[in-house]
Amino acid sequence: MIRRQIRVIKSWPALRKLYTVIIVTLVVILIVNWFSPHYYDYSQIKTKVYCDKNEVVGRKYIMFPMVSIVLNGGIGNQLFEVFSLLGLAQKLNRIAIFNSDDYVLHSNLDLLNNQIPSVANRVISIPIDISETTRYVYSPACCHYQFSFILSCEQTKFLVIDGGYFQSFKYFSSIENSIRHWMKPSEREQISLKRLIKRKDELRWKTCVHVRRGDFLSDGQHAGTDKMFTTNAIDHLYTLHSGLVFIFSNDPIWVRKEIAEHLDYKSDVKVMETTKTDAIKDLYFSQVHCDSVLITAPSSTFGWWIGYLSKNQSNVYYRDIQETEDTVKYQMIEEDFFPPSWNKLGMTKNGLIISK
Repeated sequence: MIRRQIRVIKSWPALRKLYTVIIVTLVVILIVNWFSPHYYDYSQIKTKVYCDKNEVVGRKYIMFPMVSIVLNGGIGNQLFEVFSLLGLAQKLNRIAIFNSDDYVLHSNLDLLNNQIPSVANRVISIPIDISETTRYVYSPACCHYQFSFILSCEQTKFLVIDGGYFQSFKYFSSIENSIRHWMKPSEREQISLKRLIKRKDELRWKTCVHVRRGDFLSDGQHAGTDKMFTTNAIDHLYTLHSGLVFIFSNDPIWVRKEIAEHLDYKSDVKVMETTKTDAIKDLYFSQVHCDSVLITAPSSTFGWWIGYLSKNQSNVYYRDIQETEDTVKYQMIEEDFFPPSWNKLGMTKNGLIISK
C-alpha cells in the first residue's frame, strides 16, 4: 500500500505537466480560432440556372463576395470589382451593396475608404436575408466578361453573383463617364499635381510608363516587367512623341539601374515610386498629365487603370501577354480585358517593337 502511494506521488508531476500542456494547447486553439478570419460562407445560399419571375415589391439588391477586398488585394483589383458591381447594378436596375454580415470584407475596406471614399460610399452596407437571396455562380477566371440575360428577369430581393475579380471593362462600360467623374482629383490635388511639372515643360508630350515587379516576380502566376521590352518600347514611343517620360514602379531602384540609365535622354526621364498606401496619386497624375501610357506587365490591374484614366485612350499601349510567361493569359479573354482603342505591342527576337 505504501509503495503504491509512493508511485502515485512520483507520477503526479508528470501528470501535472501533461494536464498543463493540454490546457495550454486548448487555450491556444481557442485564441487562434477567435482571431482568425471568419470568411462568410456564400455556398449556403441556394443557386439557380434559371430566373425567378415572381416579382418582388420594393428595392432589389446585388452584391459580389468581393474577393479582391477580402484577400486584401491592391487598389487596381478592388476598383475592378467595385466598378463592375456598380455597372451590373445599373444594368439590372438594382442597388449595389456590401454584405454587412461579412466580417472579413468590412475589416479590409480601409484601402478603398481611405484612398477613394467617393467610390466606396456608392456601395451601401446592409445584411442579406438568406431566405430572400439567390446566388448565380460565374467562372472564377479573372478577366472574362460573363453576363447571362436570365439575370434581367431574376426577381429575388438579394442577388449574389459569385465569381472571381470581374476584371473586364465591359461590366462598367455604361458608367464610364461616371467613373471618370468619381475618380477625378480635387482642385487642391490638381494644383499639387501641376506643380510636379516645370513651367517650361507644361506643353511637352508626357509618356507615362508603368513597371510592375515585386510580388509579380515570385507569385508563380504573373510575369514582372521585362527589361529589354521596356527599354525598347520606351524608345519606340519616344520616337513617336519626344518629350518627358515618367516611369511609375513599385521597384524604383531597379528601374533607375536597369531602365533609366540605358536611355539616351536621361534628363527627360523621371522615376516615380508607387506605394500601396498612396497609389491613388499615380491615377490622379495619369488623368492630369499622361498623353500616352505604356503598360509593360500586361496583367497588372494597376497599370491598366493608369491607362484607362489617362487623357487619350488611343495612345495607350500594352505588351502582348502571349509573349510572356504570365499564366494569367490562360484565363484572360483579351477583348474583354483590353479596350479596343488600345494598342498591342510585340517584340521580335532581335528586339524590334512592332504593333500587333
